[in-house]
Amino acid sequence: MASGQKNYFRHSMNARNDHKLKTFMGLFGRNWREGYFYFFSLLELCGNDAQDGQTEHTFHINTLRELWGTSTKGAHDVCMKCTSSALVMCNTRANHVTFSIPNLLNYTGKYAPNAPNKEIKEKKEKKEIIISASDKIEQCEIIKKPSPLSFLFHSNPELQNWLNEGIHETHLMLLKKYSHHELADLIEKAFAWAAPRSIRAESWLYTFVSNKNTQAFNPNQAQASFKTKTHGVVATPENPTGNPYTAQRLAKEREA
Repeated sequence: MASGQKNYFRHSMNARNDHKLKTFMGLFGRNWREGYFYFFSLLELCGNDAQDGQTEHTFHINTLRELWGTSTKGAHDVCMKCTSSALVMCNTRANHVTFSIPNLLNYTGKYAPNAPNKEIKEKKEKKEIIISASDKIEQCEIIKKPSPLSFLFHSNPELQNWLNEGIHETHLMLLKKYSHHELADLIEKAFAWAAPRSIRAESWLYTFVSNKNTQAFNPNQAQASFKTKTHGVVATPENPTGNPYTAQRLAKEREA
């Protein structure tokens, strides 16, 4: 193995049983074994690209196509599955994909030529990382950032950022329920309405897409579905639940 600053990363012999990796592999259905290849080949690629302190790695989509032996659509699909399984954080912009693996540098290194086993073991032990509770929380927040829907809008970074600030569990439900074509059209409409009002892509987005996707949908039905029996208050974009107390508060704010 050639000498250098880094040329390997430590691989747990129990990696195949990691729940995030198993979830990722399960997303490929009958071809679940491919998930193992996609993940560890991505780690090798990011490891070769890593520099001191670097946690993000950006590659052209053609690089990923060659790495995985797939089409552009297939490469985007693998990236989407990485995000959905919370295995790796990735963000797609134009023809580039950025992966974030904060701990990768802690598990890379090099073999010292003719070094005794004890010395190699001591070097590995010095590089072991202990993750505190606060670090785990921070990592969860980082992993949660990318929306599983953002890959549909790689040509619209503003819409991607809007989705990334929303409720990602809701987005995952939409992704499983509707086709990419339906979602691309309806989410653009939802964004056009919500962005000027500074409204985040939260649970109302699921209701919006579901109503628009219903064959019997018409604007009058949609408006009626938002009505509430409490004090006859009608829901508005600013008060989507029709909560009378929220309506009173908004009225006072407008008077102020």
